[in-house]
Amino acid sequence: MAAESAALNWNWEDPQGLTEIVDGFTSDMAKCEKLDLIAEAPLYTREMLRDLGITGIEFAQFKTIHRSGLASDFVGVHDGQTATRRGGIYRVDGSTSFIELDICEPLPFEDGCVDWVYAEHLIEHVSLAGALAWLKEVRRILAPGGLLRVTTPDLKLYVEGYVSGDKFFSKHRRRIDLALRGVAPPMPERNAFMFNQF
Repeated sequence: MAAESAALNWNWEDPQGLTEIVDGFTSDMAKCEKLDLIAEAPLYTREMLRDLGITGIEFAQFKTIHRSGLASDFVGVHDGQTATRRGGIYRVDGSTSFIELDICEPLPFEDGCVDWVYAEHLIEHVSLAGALAWLKEVRRILAPGGLLRVTTPDLKLYVEGYVSGDKFFSKHRRRIDLALRGVAPPMPERNAFMFNQF
């Protein structure tokens, strides 16, 4: 029902209206069935994280599939009664660990406390200064020999697709339209519009 309501109000040409709709979707994605605070500290040590079964952090994710991972996001998780507070570690639906934090602020972890860090489609959403500060923080919290994996969209593909007029944008538009079927009308078929969305 909420999706049908959003589809009625969705207007690709109204950025402010889309922001409100996307914020609603984000809030829906951040819902869970059960949320329990399992740790709270100003600074987490390697031992504290190990006691919770955590060896690494996945940034920009409400839930992680990594059994020993700590999911994190700027947006908090909520179960209808409880919502996360910045800095506390929560068990989400009894299976995954989550911490609400801002990557543009110092991370609440001691030096060398995790073995790995993973971030997919995150770093391109913050300023250059924010990205550099986050990378310094990640280096600080990684144990010697730790692993960092960062993935971002390949901007070169988008630029080349726009300049060459190949089928890149039409293929991407179809994927978006399929993903949003029943929620949003089809995207405008203008390459400049697609490029602006990216």
